[in-house]
Amino acid sequence: MNQHTPPDIVLTESFTCSAFFQPQQLDASIVLANGIIQKHFGGQVIDLVPVRLEVKLIDIWAVSEFIKGEQHDLFLDPETVKLRLTAFLP
Repeated sequence: MNQHTPPDIVLTESFTCSAFFQPQQLDASIVLANGIIQKHFGGQVIDLVPVRLEVKLIDIWAVSEFIKGEQHDLFLDPETVKLRLTAFLP
């Protein structure tokens, strides 16, 4: 989330919002269903797939911001990493 956070974010026990991913980051069926749009970024045209994203609060283990290219941790919960990371591994 940043200064370009979508205006349609909804917070419950999770949060949902519109998001964009590069096509190679998604399953082909998602790309086919949602289509590809092009956005201008940094003088380049980038292919992106619009999706509806849901993030469960139980799975958030870190929140950081970047200032002048340097990461600053605002929240870090190593216990959540230890407990939840295996849910996302093959």
